[in-house]
Amino acid sequence: MRSPCDHRVEWFLSMLAETPIAAPRTEERFTALVKTQLRRLRAAAARSWLNPYTLTNRRLTALLGEMAPRAHGKMLDVGCGKKPYASLFSQVEAHIGVEVPITLSKSQVIDVYGSALHLPFASSSFDTVLCTQVLEHVPEPHQLLGEVARVLKPGGILILTAPQTWGPHEVPHDFFRFTRFGLSYLAGCAGLQVETIKPTTGTFGMVGQRLSTLLYHKLGQGRFLCQMPTMLLCASVQLVCEGLDRLVARDGDTLDHVMVAIKVPSPDGNHGPQPAPR
Repeated sequence: MRSPCDHRVEWFLSMLAETPIAAPRTEERFTALVKTQLRRLRAAAARSWLNPYTLTNRRLTALLGEMAPRAHGKMLDVGCGKKPYASLFSQVEAHIGVEVPITLSKSQVIDVYGSALHLPFASSSFDTVLCTQVLEHVPEPHQLLGEVARVLKPGGILILTAPQTWGPHEVPHDFFRFTRFGLSYLAGCAGLQVETIKPTTGTFGMVGQRLSTLLYHKLGQGRFLCQMPTMLLCASVQLVCEGLDRLVARDGDTLDHVMVAIKVPSPDGNHGPQPAPR
C-alpha cells in the first residue's frame, strides 16, 4: 500500500510538471489582453483630437458627407486605397475601386489594378466617379480628368478632392497643388461642368493642421516618452485653430478643396472625350 507521503510527493511533482505549461498560457493570455487594449486605445486616439491629422480628416469627411447624396448607380473609386469613405456612399449600387499595383496603402479591398491615366474600363461605364486626394500624385492631371469624363455616363457625377496647401507626401510621386480656379479649369477642359467647389478649411484651420503635423513629426514620432505630450499639444493646437476657423467663416487659404462636377453631353452628340491613344 502506498503511504500518504507518496501521494503528497506525487502531487508536488505533478504541480512542478504542470507549472511550466500553465505559466506560459497565463503569460500568453495577459499579452493578448494587453495587445487588445492597446489596439482599442490606438483606435480611440485615432478618432480623437489626439490624432495630429484630426482637423483635416474631420473636415474632409464632413464635406464628402455633404456631397455623398449626389452619388448614385455604379461608382468608380479612382485611387481607392482602403476605401476610407465607403460608409458615406453606401447608397450606390456598386463601389468599384481601382489602384496602381505599387500603392503604399497595402489595401485588401482593391477591385481592379490599373492606371488612373489609362482607366481599364469602357467609355460611359459609370454613373459616379469618386477621386479623393489622387490628382496631385499623377504627372498629367488633365489626362486623369479626361479619363474620368470618358468613363462617366452623360449626366454622371464626379466627386473629387485635391490639396491646395500640403507638404510633400508619398514622394517622389507628389507633383501638384490646386486652387479652386485650377480645378475648375481642368474640369472644363475635360468636358465637365463644375457644380460646386468648397474649401475644407480657412487660414486658421490650414495653419493649425500644418503646425500639428510639424510638431508631431519633429517631436513625437518614434519617441515613446515624448509621444503622448506631443499628441496633447497637437490636440490643443488643432482645437484652438478649428475654433478660430469657425469664427472667421473659413476665409482665406485652405488645406483642400472638394469639387462636384457633372458630365454634360457635347452639342454634337458625342459623350465626351474619347480614349487616349496608347
